[in-house]
Amino acid sequence: MAFIIVLLTLAMVLDSVILVLLVSHQLPKKEAGGVLALARRGGRSVRPGSGTMLTKITKYAATGFFILAIGCH
Repeated sequence: MAFIIVLLTLAMVLDSVILVLLVSHQLPKKEAGGVLALARRGGRSVRPGSGTMLTKITKYAATGFFILAIGCH
């Protein structure tokens, strides 16, 4: 049982790191206002049209995070 808990905890930590990276690479919305002033300047490492792909992956990663959070509880 302890092995399963450790495995689920590692999966949750990995999923949270993936979520942080995905959210930080998404383009800000135009109505973000003051957040645009804090946004990183410079080029992005992804193509401009890949916003929908990043959004889909973020949704799946967030769903996995919540499933893991409920499963570990």
